[in-house]
Amino acid sequence: MGFGNFGIETDISRDDIVVLDRVQGSSTTESICLGAVQVIDGDNLRVLGIPFFKEKYSSLCHKGIWMNLTEQRAYYKALESAPDADAVFYKSMDYEVSGIPLIWWTETATYTGKGIQLKAD
Repeated sequence: MGFGNFGIETDISRDDIVVLDRVQGSSTTESICLGAVQVIDGDNLRVLGIPFFKEKYSSLCHKGIWMNLTEQRAYYKALESAPDADAVFYKSMDYEVSGIPLIWWTETATYTGKGIQLKAD
């Protein structure tokens, strides 16, 4: 875990966690006119970067690269699907983009893994 130039690393053994069921979360963003208008998950609207809904996502960095909001919403939904989970062990991230770049395109992310719960001391 890092915060600015400050980083923390810890070793977690199998005895420190409870592995929960398989979880999956998916999110879709449809962008129109250079992304000026976006439809999130079919019924949420964002215009000129201003969301007209309550945005829910978990900020993630995978292999040193920050995930985009569609991927972060997919992770949030995977984590939300297991209410007792503290995190999700990453298994796969499927990411698809289709459409006409800059005019209209759709991106879909699906995050799959195992929910984990840290044991209390």
